[in-house]
Amino acid sequence: MEWRGTELNSLTDLSGVDLHAVFAFSADDVWAVGDRGTVLHYDGNAVTQTPAPATADLRAVWSPYRGNVWVGGNGVLASWDGSEWRRFQTSHNILAMGGRSEADVWALSETAVVRFNGTEWSSVKNVVGAKDMWVAPQDDVYVLVDGWTHHWKDNRWRTFANGEAPLLERLSGNTAGEIRGTESGAVFRLAGESWVRITERNAEPLLRDLVTLWVDDRGPTYIAGRAGTLARVADGNHEILAGPSRMEHLYAVSGSAPDDVWMAGRNGVILHWDGTAVSVHAEGRNGGTAYYDAWMVGRDDGWLVGERGTALHWNGHGWLTTETGTGVNLFGVWAADANHVWAVGDGRGSWPGYGVIRFWDGQRWHREMDGVSGFVGVSGTSGDDVWACTVDGVVYRRQGGEWQELPERHGIATAIWARSPDDVWLAGQSLERWNGIEWQPIDIPELADERAQLLTGAASNGVWAVTPTGTAFHHDGASWRRLSLPARTRMWDLSSPAAGGVWGVGEDGAVLWRDVETK
Repeated sequence: MEWRGTELNSLTDLSGVDLHAVFAFSADDVWAVGDRGTVLHYDGNAVTQTPAPATADLRAVWSPYRGNVWVGGNGVLASWDGSEWRRFQTSHNILAMGGRSEADVWALSETAVVRFNGTEWSSVKNVVGAKDMWVAPQDDVYVLVDGWTHHWKDNRWRTFANGEAPLLERLSGNTAGEIRGTESGAVFRLAGESWVRITERNAEPLLRDLVTLWVDDRGPTYIAGRAGTLARVADGNHEILAGPSRMEHLYAVSGSAPDDVWMAGRNGVILHWDGTAVSVHAEGRNGGTAYYDAWMVGRDDGWLVGERGTALHWNGHGWLTTETGTGVNLFGVWAADANHVWAVGDGRGSWPGYGVIRFWDGQRWHREMDGVSGFVGVSGTSGDDVWACTVDGVVYRRQGGEWQELPERHGIATAIWARSPDDVWLAGQSLERWNGIEWQPIDIPELADERAQLLTGAASNGVWAVTPTGTAFHHDGASWRRLSLPARTRMWDLSSPAAGGVWGVGEDGAVLWRDVETK
């Protein structure tokens, strides 16, 4: 994959092959190594596969100049001169490599640091619990072991404790001598002989599966890991550049515009898309509360609702906690404007089947309904036309300040979306549409035995529906079209900002966006 500043592009497809290390000598001279002796080279235009030096997995790669590369792995140490491999005998399992020239190459195994002088390899230091190594352009070599950092300078080793970062596992640096390390999503910089945390603790759960890093000469630190996630850490800010990442589950998404989209989920995770990148917001973590729904009224007004009656209000500067007067989990929120907001919930796990509706008048929350079957969704067309559905398929409508139960039941319900007073959609056991007089079933031939679980839409781009297994459909006002999603993507919420396509969030931090014109 190649990051070009705004998007991550796939350069090659090696299905079933894991790549473990990458080294870039320049933008058009990049090497990567991985399983079963895989060695790849990118010349700025295409990726080519170099003949394998061995069949063992490779985990280290370094290049001193164009056309020359060194690789290491389980029982493998080899260099490539552009036409053939030079293999060195070793019993070490090589974890990392680096150097300053082809006559000064360093390699780290689980038990030793070894050095090549242009003729032969020799042991420099025995180690226990080795993790990673960084060879600086100057006369410095840093080696991470369990709880300690070994520093080679002036032909001798110094050792110091990792202190606040006892579990550091990966290490990198730049030509300016800036050294970074990472553990479980936390990023540290080396200041003398002390590791100093540069990530905020609240953001680290999002980054915990990012397991390798690289330090730009301009300062930012890039970390990458599972599920194709790439993140950038700079000046205390964190941006998820590409994903989906293996983060906390995301249950809620809403946007006021294509460049103002908020996402939230388990363990208090709150993310924001500004049109360029996704950033992590530590505000409103609220003790690890899960957020189940979101609604943005505008750029400076929005809501998140979730566990135990939690309702956070965005005022343009921060997420503020409001008192809803209930401990029931809130699963839906919708607002007509700043002074007309409804939140609905279900007491599953606390008060099973105990549903609530709360109303925000711009100052505080008021009780509007308690004690009926648990609510799972709310939508509306104005402050005097609001719809809500319960988990067992009962639909309520609020007009003239009063909630009325509609007589027809619909089996299991999971979502409701209202476009106009005579155009309301209901998803669940079946997909149905209110035409102002009655509910009519909606037939999607390709839906087969599945059911629509999520709904969203906008006047400008129709209706979107997603099944529990991640199959998506778009209705453009005339017909349904099936859409492709990444395999095994389970979605939990949808949002369609004005003229902004559709956003979906789901398991393991999945964030998907699709333009309405995308085929």
